Amino acid sequence: FDYMPAVELLPGQMATVASNGSDPLLEVASDPSRGRYYVARRGIAEAEVLLRVRPDVWAPAWPGDGEAAASLSKRESAVIVCDAGFSGAAQQALGILAAGWLLLVRAALLPDEALEAVLRCCDDNATRRAAEQQALLRRVAAKLSSALHAAGETARTTDQLARLIGVVVTNAFGTRGGDGGGGGAEEPAGYGLFVRASLFNHSCAPNVHADLTCGGGGGELVFRASEPVLRGEALYISYVDSTEPRYERRRLLQRHKSFTCDCARCGADLSRSEEWESSLRCRCGRGWMQPESGAGDWRCVSCGAAESLSRVLAWDTDLRGRLAAASEGGATAEVEAVLESALRRCHPNHAVALQARLRLGPLASS
Repeated sequence: FDYMPAVELLPGQMATVASNGSDPLLEVASDPSRGRYYVARRGIAEAEVLLRVRPDVWAPAWPGDGEAAASLSKRESAVIVCDAGFSGAAQQALGILAAGWLLLVRAALLPDEALEAVLRCCDDNATRRAAEQQALLRRVAAKLSSALHAAGETARTTDQLARLIGVVVTNAFGTRGGDGGGGGAEEPAGYGLFVRASLFNHSCAPNVHADLTCGGGGGELVFRASEPVLRGEALYISYVDSTEPRYERRRLLQRHKSFTCDCARCGADLSRSEEWESSLRCRCGRGWMQPESGAGDWRCVSCGAAESLSRVLAWDTDLRGRLAAASEGGATAEVEAVLESALRRCHPNHAVALQARLRLGPLASS
């Protein structure tokens, strides 16, 4: 590996790289395709702590249940008042930016030195983002620049804020409350920038587990090895729920992080046992449908029938919507009906089937 010096710390940052005496566990490596990323400086045991880090900037999810508004400082309130909000299209296109809006405002209000350090240390994925999405991002940046000016804050250029928005969208971690929260599908209680943690690259088969509990922004994220790691091996976390099928993981990563995942798991043949949960049962009833390499169609391995990716995604979206409605209604029979419908097409270990079973437990006990 082409090793680089440790990532630069921000002024006053409280992050620490886990170490055993004078033996740090993390090294920063770099290559053109992956950028800068962490590798193991020595062999690491399963469950060993790699990194503990507190947020450089954190905010409760916006608008949330009132916590976000109650936490506003006078400066933040002035900026929010001057900002009339942004359209639903911008929220949709920019992923977490809607719920992370207060995080973005707080980052924009950082002292100049701290803001420049964040921009220098974190990638904004501008070259990977689609042109129309990048243009939308710049329009949001111009709007925020105007709001800051109207609130009497330090001038921030559109270029500077566009880069900051890219950094937030690319690097922000969704965090849970102090009690650890619920399952993986729980909406984040807040969002934070953890500059040291931004050097963990993504894999759908991660070798590092991220504990995202960060009560009220005052806690710390903890990263532990989820399996033994060899010296020099790259260290990965998963940016998405790794129990999701491959087509959903790739959709989420493309939308929120602007890249198509080609990790070892996503590049594997779906016929491998651990990837069957990404397949769908063909309507012929005899075979399983899998996506064809380099094409949008899915094809049955038994009868050869084809189905477009758009139809697969429409089926998935409809099923998740029905599950959410049934769960909110609290009717066990309705959740069971969704599960039965799901199993007519998907593998028993498909994420929607797993989520339906998880929701049946609390409903049955109540």
